[in-house]
Amino acid sequence: YSNFITTAREAVEFVEEVDHPNVGVALDGFHLAREDRPPAECIQEAGDNLAHLHSDGNTGRGAAAGTLDYAPILKALSKVGYEGYLSLEIHELIFDEVSKTIDPVAIAEESLTHLRSLR
Repeated sequence: YSNFITTAREAVEFVEEVDHPNVGVALDGFHLAREDRPPAECIQEAGDNLAHLHSDGNTGRGAAAGTLDYAPILKALSKVGYEGYLSLEIHELIFDEVSKTIDPVAIAEESLTHLRSLR
């Protein structure tokens, strides 16, 4: 996602138009939660073009926080044969003054525990 690519569908279209093996789709849980369709559908559409996934919830506090359901996301990743990394992105550390009280290590541990429990 960027200033000119604002949906998963636009990212897939861009990657298909560029048609180069070094260009792929990076999806982000924080943004997938704002799509007008299920995140798993976005992942399935990206298919072989999926190069990376940021595991974050709709709150900006990691994959274990908020209402984004990672069970169907992980199933969709398996279905498309994704074997890449799931990175953790914590938006609140960037945007919120409250971030001074947030423990990123604890959030990472909670996210990892949560994602592993869904396997």
